[in-house]
Amino acid sequence: MGVEGDAGWTTDKSATFTGSPYAANIGVTTAAFGGPFPVLGSYSVKTTWDPSARVRAGWLATPTILLFATGGAAWLHLDATSNCQTVFGVGAGTCSPTNFFNGTLGPAVLNDSTTRTGWTLGGGIEAILGGNWLVRAEYRYADFGTVNFADVRTCTGCTFPAQASPLVVTNALRVTTQTATVGLAYKFGP
Repeated sequence: MGVEGDAGWTTDKSATFTGSPYAANIGVTTAAFGGPFPVLGSYSVKTTWDPSARVRAGWLATPTILLFATGGAAWLHLDATSNCQTVFGVGAGTCSPTNFFNGTLGPAVLNDSTTRTGWTLGGGIEAILGGNWLVRAEYRYADFGTVNFADVRTCTGCTFPAQASPLVVTNALRVTTQTATVGLAYKFGP
């Protein structure tokens, strides 16, 4: 049994969604995320770093092969960006809980970020290649719960009664990761 930790860092691990989650507001239920109307915005989620601290326990299957399980605490930094339409267009947008017919909504870009604490579980195999060289393959699942962001947009020049300003736009993201790694290591000492 042992204790181990790791950290990862990336700048391009992201997902982008386009279209509108508010299709019912314009009377067409197929408009959400890729429906018949033009895309009037996008929502991007990016993870930048994700360390963990875990306990590892294993079983020596042969004198040179270790099967192990691992689990513990994990952290994840998440950045979210909404690119929003600011003037009315034919379609529905990602940043307006109601359709608007005149005026200007702002801001055009909404940024949110958070660091989440969660848990991780996984397992793997480690084998001695020869001498002090080791090879390892590992899979881990991590769960960080649901992240809620609330952003405020204001409408300048909106006259329609249902278009109350400010508008609060909320997003709820269920955040999980699955990580598979393969590594080569050199063990110092006997």
